Amino acid sequence: MGVLFFILKLIGKILLILLLLILIIILLVLFVPFRYRIAIDKEGSGGGGTATVSWLLRMIQVTVGADIRSETGFRLIKDVKIFGVSLFALLGKMKGGKKPAGDAASGPAPSAAETASAAESFEAASEPGEEAGESGAEETGGEEPSESAPAEEEETDGEAEPESGEGTSEEAPEEAAESAHEEPEIRPEPRDVIKVLGEKAISFIKSIPERILNFTLVNSYRIMETLVRLLLMAGTVIWKIFSIIFRLFGLAGQLETIRAAVFDKIFGIIRLVQKWVGFATDVRVHEAVAFLTDRVKKILGHVLPRKLSGRLEVGFDDPSLTGNMMAVYAAVYPLYLNDFELTPYFNETRFEGKADIRGRIYLFYLAYLAVTTILNKNIRYVISYLKHMKEEDS
Repeated sequence: MGVLFFILKLIGKILLILLLLILIIILLVLFVPFRYRIAIDKEGSGGGGTATVSWLLRMIQVTVGADIRSETGFRLIKDVKIFGVSLFALLGKMKGGKKPAGDAASGPAPSAAETASAAESFEAASEPGEEAGESGAEETGGEEPSESAPAEEEETDGEAEPESGEGTSEEAPEEAAESAHEEPEIRPEPRDVIKVLGEKAISFIKSIPERILNFTLVNSYRIMETLVRLLLMAGTVIWKIFSIIFRLFGLAGQLETIRAAVFDKIFGIIRLVQKWVGFATDVRVHEAVAFLTDRVKKILGHVLPRKLSGRLEVGFDDPSLTGNMMAVYAAVYPLYLNDFELTPYFNETRFEGKADIRGRIYLFYLAYLAVTTILNKNIRYVISYLKHMKEEDS
C-alpha cells in the first residue's frame, strides 16, 4: 500500500507541475506582447524588406523577407531564432553543410548566416543616421557673422530726418485721438431691416430641400416600413378584386393557380422586405452596430504601429490612387508627426525610400474584446434574430 500511495503521490505532483507549466505558458502568451517590425529599403531598381515578429524579449524571433539587391537576383530571407540560436543554422550543421537547391527562377537559397546578415543590414538601413546631421552642424557652426549689418547701420544713420515743418503739429494727434474715441451712433434704417429679413427668408427657403433630405435620411427606416405596409395593403386589395372578378366570370378554379404562380411570390418578396426592414429599424440592432463599431476602432487602435519613421516616395499611374493614399496618410499623420515623410508623385509610377514600422499586440486585450463582444446581449440578440430568419426562410 505504501508503494501505491507513493506512486499516486508522484503522479499527482507530475500532473500539478504540468498544469502549472501550462498555466504559466498561457499567462505568458496572453500578457507578454508580440512585437512586430517591418523594415523596407528600396532605392532604384533594387531593394528589399523584412518583417520580424518577436516574443518574450526576443527569445523567440521569426524573420521573413526578400532581397533583390544582390547579384543573384531575388532571394528569400527566412530565419527562426530561439534564445538567439538560428534553427536554420542548426539544420545546416546537422545536414553536414549541404545547401538546399533553390528554384531556378528565384536563384539559390541563402545560407542561415547570409540570411541573418541580410536581416541585420535591413534593420540597420532602416535606422536614420546621425553622422550627416553632426557634420552639417560642424560646418555651419563655424561661420562668422556677415559684415552687411554694420553697413546697413551706417546707411540708416545717414538717412534724412523728416522736416520739422511737416507733421510736427501737436494739435493734430490730439484731435485724431479724440475723434478715434468718439463712436458714432448707428441707427438702423428701415431699408436695412427689410434687407436683413429678406436675406434670412431667402436663406430659409433655400435650406428647405436640405431639411427635407435630412428628415428623409433620419426617418428612412420608418418610411421604408410604411411603404412595405402600403404594398401589402395594395396587394391584398388587388388580390380580392381579382378573386371577385374571376368568380363573376366563373373562373374560380383558376384562382389557386394564379395565386401560386404570381401572388404568392410577390407576397413572399414583400414579407422578406418587411422582415429586413423590421431588422433594420430595431433599436437593439442599432445598439449592436454601435458596439461593434466601437470594438473595431479599439482593435485598430491597438494593432496600429506605435512607431513609424523614415521616408517614402510613392506614385501610381492613376492620380486618384495617389490622392486616396494621401488621404489615408493625412488621417494618421498626427500619430507620427515629424517621424515619417511621404512624398507623392501624381504623374509617374514610383516606389522608393526607407521605412521602419514597429508595433506590439497583446493577445489578452484581443481576447477580452472578443469575449465581451460574444457576451454582449445585443450581439446575441442579433445572432438569434438572424438564425430565426434563416429557419423561417428554409
